[in-house]
Amino acid sequence: MKLTLIPYGGLANRMKAIDSLIRMTSEINSDIETGVFEDSNVEAHNISSRNDNVFESYIVWFENNHLNCPFERIFEPISVPYISIRNANITDYLINDRPRKKNLFAPSLFQKVIYNASIHENDVTIKAKSGFDFKEWAITNKKTILSSCVRFYDHDYTSNYSNFRPTEELRKRIDEICSIFSSRTIGIHIRRTDHNISISKSPTSLFIDRMKQEILLDNNVRFYLASDSQEVKKELLDEFGDDRIITSNKLVTRNTSEGIEDAVVELYVLSRTNKIIGSFGSTYSYLAAEIGGIALEIIESK
Repeated sequence: MKLTLIPYGGLANRMKAIDSLIRMTSEINSDIETGVFEDSNVEAHNISSRNDNVFESYIVWFENNHLNCPFERIFEPISVPYISIRNANITDYLINDRPRKKNLFAPSLFQKVIYNASIHENDVTIKAKSGFDFKEWAITNKKTILSSCVRFYDHDYTSNYSNFRPTEELRKRIDEICSIFSSRTIGIHIRRTDHNISISKSPTSLFIDRMKQEILLDNNVRFYLASDSQEVKKELLDEFGDDRIITSNKLVTRNTSEGIEDAVVELYVLSRTNKIIGSFGSTYSYLAAEIGGIALEIIESK
C-alpha cells in the first residue's frame, strides 16, 4: 500500500498536511503490526508478514511562489518509518503535480493510469471537514495520491510537530534570539502583504492597544515581533522602542530560500514565547502556538 502526498501552500499549511500524513501512516502500520486493521469501517485484513505488508508514504515537495525553498534547507530529514520526502523533479511536474488550469489538468491523465485513486485540493479540505475517512480510503485503494494544504487526518488533533526539526544553522539562530528574552516575552504575529483578511480583521492599531494593556499588567514584559511587513516592524519599534521590541530587520518573503529560512526562524521563536497574540485567519499564528503548546489570542476587529 502506497500513498503520495503533495503538500502545498505556505509553510504552515504544508507542515499541517505532512504532520497528518505522519500520524495516519504510523497508525496504519501499527494496525498492520498487530495483524488487523482496527477501523470498524474497514474489513479486517489479516497480515501474515509485516515485512511484506507495510503502508508506505511518499512526500513530494514542490517549490513555487508560495514557498520557494527546498525542504532540506529548512528542516532535517523526517525520521519516521515508511515515510520519505524528496524535492520535486521534472517528471513530478508532469505526473504528480496538482491537476489544475495552470498545467491544463494534464497530471490527472497520468494519475488515472498510475494510481488507483486521487483526491486533490479543495476536495481534500471539504472531505476533511466532513469527517471523511482518509485512512479507509488509502487502505482500500492501495496506491493513492492526494494534495493538501490542511490537516486531513484527525483534523481537530493538536500536535507539537515534533517530527519537524529545523536545520542546525536555523536552530542556532533561534536559540540566539531566544537568549535575550525577558522572564515574560509575548509573541506578536502580524500578517500583512497578500493576506487581505488579516489586514482588514487585525489592524495594527489593535495590536498596539493590546500590547499597551500587557505593559500595564507587567512593565518588564517584552515582545517578540514576527511580521512579513517591514513597515509594521518600524511602526511598532517607533511606538515601543527596541528595549521593548525584539524583532529582525530581515524581510520575510516566500519567493526566496532566505525568506523561507527567516520564516522558519520566526515561527520557532514565536513558539518559545509565553503566549502569542496573532492575526485573524493566519495558519502561521496557530501553528506557532501548537508547536510551543502555548496560548494563542487572535486580534480581531468587531
